[in-house]
Amino acid sequence: MGAQVYADTYLKILSFNNYNKQGFSYIIDGNGDFLVKPGRDKSKDLNFFNRGMKFIGKSKEEIIGQFREENYGTFLFKQNGQRYAACYAIIDNPDRYVMTVVPLSVMMLHINKLLSGLILIVVTISVLLLFLLYYNNKLLGRHEKIVYEIAFVDKITGGNNRNCFGIKAREFLDKNPDKKYAMICVEITKFRALNELYGVENANKILMDFYNLLNNNLQDGSICARDHASTFVILYQYDREDFIAKYFIDKILDEIELYNKTSMQLTSKTSGMALGSKLNLIFGVYLINEKDEPVEQMYERANIAKRTIGNEVYNVCKFYDDNLRAKILQEKAIEDEMVYALADRQFCMYLQPKFNLQTGELAGAEALARWIHPVKGLIPPMYFIPLFEKNGFVREVDKYIWKLACEFLAERKREGAKLFPISVNVSRIHMDDDKFIDELILLTRKYGVDTKYLELELTESACFNNEKRFKEAVQTLKELGFVVSMDDFGTGYSSLNMLRNLPMDVLKLDRGFIKDTIKDTKGQIVTKSIIEMANKLNMTTVAEGIETEEQAEFLRSIGCQIAQGFLYGKPTETKEFIEIFMKNAR
Repeated sequence: MGAQVYADTYLKILSFNNYNKQGFSYIIDGNGDFLVKPGRDKSKDLNFFNRGMKFIGKSKEEIIGQFREENYGTFLFKQNGQRYAACYAIIDNPDRYVMTVVPLSVMMLHINKLLSGLILIVVTISVLLLFLLYYNNKLLGRHEKIVYEIAFVDKITGGNNRNCFGIKAREFLDKNPDKKYAMICVEITKFRALNELYGVENANKILMDFYNLLNNNLQDGSICARDHASTFVILYQYDREDFIAKYFIDKILDEIELYNKTSMQLTSKTSGMALGSKLNLIFGVYLINEKDEPVEQMYERANIAKRTIGNEVYNVCKFYDDNLRAKILQEKAIEDEMVYALADRQFCMYLQPKFNLQTGELAGAEALARWIHPVKGLIPPMYFIPLFEKNGFVREVDKYIWKLACEFLAERKREGAKLFPISVNVSRIHMDDDKFIDELILLTRKYGVDTKYLELELTESACFNNEKRFKEAVQTLKELGFVVSMDDFGTGYSSLNMLRNLPMDVLKLDRGFIKDTIKDTKGQIVTKSIIEMANKLNMTTVAEGIETEEQAEFLRSIGCQIAQGFLYGKPTETKEFIEIFMKNAR
């Protein structure tokens, strides 16, 4: 009974569908005799190896010997014109094997199906990988484009920015050592006003149009870019020096004139402006002799040439020359020494007296910075003050003079001498610093000086950046007791408007205004009207730069209150000022 169950179990196993019923599995003993055969096999043979098969690669004896000695193995044979593969393995009894026989053609069919499936999987994975690579490359390309635009494309013009210009300019210079090049810096002047009149969108369009205008007029081997605001930089290849002005700059000016008559007029109309504005240009040119010098240095020299044009109405182009080079070297020497000079107390305070025109009495003094160099002696203010205003160091010099003025007033107070107001300069750069008023308060408290004796001179240009902030600062200073003066009145175009809007205590007429206006009848009428208007506004009027008795007498006759100039006294050291002016105050 147990044997029957055992055989039935094997029969169930052997009856599985092997290779679409093309394969057979048997249970045989060590001699090859069949112990169990599937029902599908109708052969009467009792021994596997006696079926008249022809073994491939080995003899029958070798196959039988291998079968008996090894627990598992494979061999090939041919029977009835068909090739078979036989696989065997020992099972639960050392003399009992399972043998599976499959036609090679059927086995290859299954292998091919398996390979086809594997190939399909490989192809699918490959396509997916290729898609991922494509998407990744596309994403990287997009990111690279964004990074490139940020680094090298000007967001307003859509063209080269300063970074891109520097790289390409260097490439042009290195690749063309025999060509002549010039660095040109061009600026649309007073562009901030256009920004306010037409709005940012229209102003940006003007910048883009101007960039395209420049770009369309460049020769091969040249490049341009927007630097900042309304300033553009050009590396220009030329044949002759006179061609730069004759064939490039003049052509740009002609095209700008046409642009003013067409596009600017249209922009004005669409913006609701009654009158159209014009674009005005100034150029600085540096002829490049040493191509290996840094591009930034070349540009700075062109920019320096442009800046020297200043307010010259009929001069729109300047070339960098040796005089400008000498100026640069001089400024560099000053900048190298300025910090140490301040710490070494080389800067000192000179005082220039102010006199009451009506009574002839000393009315105060203006504190002026002077640089007494231990080797060079007195360095004129014209050599360092404009530079300090440009590089910001004027802020430190101003504060130092404030301190010296407070020390002077405190000493006069201790001596019981009569006190006069000392006017000090407050450069416009202080308007960007929220702390400058606090610093003034701390100084007056530290030295025990009444704020009314410290007169603060501000120029109207200080409010150009932010008139509201400027007005608030003036109002705060007045509330704290400081006397606030508008310096250099008459040098700007908005002076009357400033006079109306700003709560100033003192109106100080510029020396150039006094010198030029009182020479003729019209000038005298204008000067008289301004002084009368200031007096009605309860403002003290001060005229500076008075050099002749004629000037003084005219100003006295029209009601000007205070005068300052060489007629009354030049700027002098504090000790000398005390000896000359304070002991004899008339």
